[in-house]
Amino acid sequence: MKKYPDFLDSTTGLAQKYKLPIKAFDFFSGCGGGSKGFQNAGMEIILAIDNDFDAGETFKKYFSNSHFLLKDIKELTPDDLQSYIDDCKGNPIFFSACAPCQPFTRQNTKRRDKDERRDLLKEFRKFVDYFLPGFIFIENVPGLQKINDEEGPFKEFIETLDKGGGQ
Repeated sequence: MKKYPDFLDSTTGLAQKYKLPIKAFDFFSGCGGGSKGFQNAGMEIILAIDNDFDAGETFKKYFSNSHFLLKDIKELTPDDLQSYIDDCKGNPIFFSACAPCQPFTRQNTKRRDKDERRDLLKEFRKFVDYFLPGFIFIENVPGLQKINDEEGPFKEFIETLDKGGGQ
């Protein structure tokens, strides 16, 4: 049986009344371009995560009411996010992942399957599996869905959602 997020009816999966705003967590945030769009759409940016110091400094300048973790997702654990998630009780949770697109773009003429950034979606998936956010946003980089192997990162991600309560 699927485990639905708190704001969905546990038997039908249909939305019930829930508290707004939607609380957003921006993985691979960079300087906050995606966060700005989500904020303009009415979401509250709770936490941004990136491993680029300069991008983080820019993010903090423009999102002074949000938190920023300067950390590589490969070193991030659910415990690092738990207190932020706990503070959002009663609100829908939104996870965004705009991972670096270089491994998937057609302009990359090097061996894409050898690029270590190719597995960043798999790293993000660990947090989706653990927290089961109500909403997930993944940037659709041309080529992400067309990796020439049967076990590409996008296909694996979708299979995970199909298996474990993803909406």
